[in-house]
Amino acid sequence: MNSYLVEHSGTFENGSQEARDKYYAALLERTDSGVEYNRILQVKADNSTLRELLHNEDHIKHFTAMIERKNSKKSKTSLKRAPAIRLSTFILIDAVYLIWQINEVLTDENKEYIRLHGAFVIYDPQQKITTHFLNYYKFLDKLSDSMGKKDLDFYHARKSELTADPHIVTDRY
Repeated sequence: MNSYLVEHSGTFENGSQEARDKYYAALLERTDSGVEYNRILQVKADNSTLRELLHNEDHIKHFTAMIERKNSKKSKTSLKRAPAIRLSTFILIDAVYLIWQINEVLTDENKEYIRLHGAFVIYDPQQKITTHFLNYYKFLDKLSDSMGKKDLDFYHARKSELTADPHIVTDRY
């Protein structure tokens, strides 16, 4: 699940862009072997979160690949949007592993962004901690709606019309 604030672009250092590409590829590759990959984007009511996410070519490519896999029914993949409720980003794996991203909030030109500050990696076989995250995920899932290719195409087609923002990653090329 993604936070409703978008990551501050900064610059990719020390191979972090390559690491992100590998991370996205690994997530999708694992779905070929039966791993279920569900992603919920928390979105502000004015959809600004979605507009900002879709300025980023990496997100567009990854989200498009997720939707294509879902539509081909070759893997269990879903991409959904839900109302922004909590400033939190986490990954839950098999309800026993939790990767909880700790973000710092930055404010620049009256806009708020997040930047990765660190992460907790928690193994919780008794599910004393992960149960709370799973329950929140299920709660948000009930409020969410599925995203399709048309959602991405709309913003991608209008990319040049949208106001340029130096804090949002557009293209890495």
